[in-house]
Amino acid sequence: YQRRVHGSEERYAAARACKWVAAVVEDAPYVTEMADLQKYEIDYVAHGDDISVDLNGDDSYAAVRKAGMMKTVKRTEGISTTDLVGRMLLMSKTHHHRDREEDVDEEIVDRTTSESFSAPSGSCKATASLSKFLTTSRRIVQFASATAPKPTDTIVYVDGDFDLFHPGHSNFLREAKRHGTYLIVGVHSDSVVNQKKGANYPIMNLNERVLSVLSCRYTDECIIGVPFEISQNVLETMNVHAVCAGAHSTRKDYEVDPYEVPKRMGIFIEVDSKSDLTTEKMVRRVIQNRLDYEERNRKKDIKDAELQKNAFTTAEL
Repeated sequence: YQRRVHGSEERYAAARACKWVAAVVEDAPYVTEMADLQKYEIDYVAHGDDISVDLNGDDSYAAVRKAGMMKTVKRTEGISTTDLVGRMLLMSKTHHHRDREEDVDEEIVDRTTSESFSAPSGSCKATASLSKFLTTSRRIVQFASATAPKPTDTIVYVDGDFDLFHPGHSNFLREAKRHGTYLIVGVHSDSVVNQKKGANYPIMNLNERVLSVLSCRYTDECIIGVPFEISQNVLETMNVHAVCAGAHSTRKDYEVDPYEVPKRMGIFIEVDSKSDLTTEKMVRRVIQNRLDYEERNRKKDIKDAELQKNAFTTAEL
């Protein structure tokens, strides 16, 4: 089935928001051409250690390798688009970090639903059953900013789950930072997100979501595992001058207002990310793609059966 989760413009936006990206070439060909490398004055081409081939099964980077411009990097184990899609379809919760041993519950939230979305060869089930991604202190340092807030900085604080980090999130962080000079992002724990959203949310566990936030060019600092309600202690400890929340935040639907304290302090600001993309919309896209795939296969099976029946009838005559 179609695995693409983001449209072209969303993928361009996601790449631009990554702090290691200097420029984005839109509508780039799948097979890298030497002419394009010369046009953009590229010195080297980097790719993961997985094999990339074109429609003919040939190496997509054959010309680049021949020119001695290819750099191969080891891919991070335990996290990939395929793995995340598997978690969405199977409704698995085994990737969550448990606060307590007794928090471990059933592996599948809705077994009936998950079985109906199982992969043809079981590939998604194998990858989604357990997250093998391990976060080390060295990896966090690689992602984290080394810049501490200066006394003259205006510190802005935002928080959220930031699950399946997407352009809607990065747009929000960009707009929030415009209200100051130093942006601190609080990321909710897996248990907090699951308590509020249910099902198998979050799709990405806390460590994965923290690294996603740290990879965004607008993030200066990240607080790991913050509570749902913003406390005065956090705001005073971090010397926060403004607290921002999205104009379309779903937390308005809860009985307890998580922004009660910053509102009382007069430092609450509502910002518009100018994007209606949400984690839930992304999940629905994947599920709809799966349903479309199954419907195409169902129709194909019916057509094949009719052709076989007609062929058998003709042979008898």
